[in-house]
Amino acid sequence: MCKLLIKTIKAYASFFTLLCTLVALPTHAGWYQATGVANIYKGDIDKARKAAIKDAVRDALLFSGAAVTSAQQVTNGLLTQDMFEVRASGVVNDIELISEKIQGDEIKIVLRADIFAEERQCSSADYRKPLSVAQFKLKNQYQAKVGELYDLDKAIGQRLFKLLKSDSQEVEARTYIDHKMALASQDLMKRTENSTQLLSLANQSDTQYLITASLDDISIDNEHPSFWQTPTRFFEMNVFVYNTFSGENIAQFEYASEAEWDFDLKKQVDLQSRRFWQSNYGQMVAEQINRAFSDIENLMHCQSVEAKIVSVDGYQLGLNLGKNNGIKTGDKFRILHQSSFIDKQGRARPQFIISPYEVEVTQAYQQNSFAKTPTERLLGSVQVGDIIRQSEFALDIQ
Repeated sequence: MCKLLIKTIKAYASFFTLLCTLVALPTHAGWYQATGVANIYKGDIDKARKAAIKDAVRDALLFSGAAVTSAQQVTNGLLTQDMFEVRASGVVNDIELISEKIQGDEIKIVLRADIFAEERQCSSADYRKPLSVAQFKLKNQYQAKVGELYDLDKAIGQRLFKLLKSDSQEVEARTYIDHKMALASQDLMKRTENSTQLLSLANQSDTQYLITASLDDISIDNEHPSFWQTPTRFFEMNVFVYNTFSGENIAQFEYASEAEWDFDLKKQVDLQSRRFWQSNYGQMVAEQINRAFSDIENLMHCQSVEAKIVSVDGYQLGLNLGKNNGIKTGDKFRILHQSSFIDKQGRARPQFIISPYEVEVTQAYQQNSFAKTPTERLLGSVQVGDIIRQSEFALDIQ
């Protein structure tokens, strides 16, 4: 029976993947653990099992970012009616059975799905995502010698933070972190260290997203020009955007330009002065900051907004998002528990366990809010540090 069940689950995985391969490459991936429940009618366990799998996979797809609509569908005779269709949004890479339990006239299936979610028209655009900026890093200190631009990285990070704080429609820029952080590495151990550091920064700054950058080139083209020549100074910057909850580097933007350096090569330049920012080089750098701002705005428009649970009191939760993020009374969220598991190759993988609880916001303040279950049901296994995500899909899938 176990082999038959796994075969059925893999058939679902193949079906969902087939529906989703009509789209562009996926943008992010993750493991989601979901529970499906169905009633056993007239002793037909096989039919109930399929319904429970359908329920579990649906939940996993929804919380990965897939869009689901009700549709009549026939696929290789597997399901002949009321199948739900995944439209241009996700690919199910693998599904693993965790447990099956039959109790009375009810069957419960717990499974884990590896899902690549594709961006879609998003309801999360209504929420401003909490974000912090960590001090940028100058890659080559020697290049800062001309003009003594040793704090240019810090000055650029601060200007970008102020711009996000004053003008952004997509993020709530909460915190400027006045120290540098190590950048991403392809090495597995380094990525693990990054995830730990990002989680620590998330707790310090109370934000879901973090931006940092590397200034890779601020060199002078000719440090010994003729008296009639004005030297050229280069500018290269890489901006990194992280989801601090998952540890993912979700985007990287590269900027490169150059401009005349119309300052005395032997004198220090005041990076806080109007003279610098109104110079050819200063205006070019400001233009790159504005480009980064626009790219971040476009990126964040459809990024998911998630809040951390900061308090649990019976059936009421305290959340770290509020009115500044667009949260309002009546908004509904589902609870996700962050966990990990060991895969078949012995590697630790992060995953989200989808809770059956839905909560509704009852009070909203500037940077925090309170929510409770509509039925005032006790929130059993919910813990401080768990995540809530918007209940985006109130669909009637029969």
